[in-house]
Amino acid sequence: MTKIAINATMTPSLFYREYDDMATMNVSLPDQMKTWVESQSQSGCYSNASDYVRDLIRRDQDHRHQLVEALIAGEQSGDSTLSVNEIWAKVKNRSS
Repeated sequence: MTKIAINATMTPSLFYREYDDMATMNVSLPDQMKTWVESQSQSGCYSNASDYVRDLIRRDQDHRHQLVEALIAGEQSGDSTLSVNEIWAKVKNRSS
């Protein structure tokens, strides 16, 4: 297991939200994950490992926000007139 330090200094970018306060966090990763993070930062898409990890966290935050919004919309849509079997049949047809 290798420990990497996630540097909290952020370079302004068009792709990312800016934060006023940044902190440093140390994360322990298995060597295979550390190699993956390093390869992503060396790919040219990210300036460093911290940039990559921040992007992953932002994507997770966005995904969770979308999930919560979908759950709220579903809850507010009211009761379905379909049976559970009919709903599952529709789901299975969508994924085919």
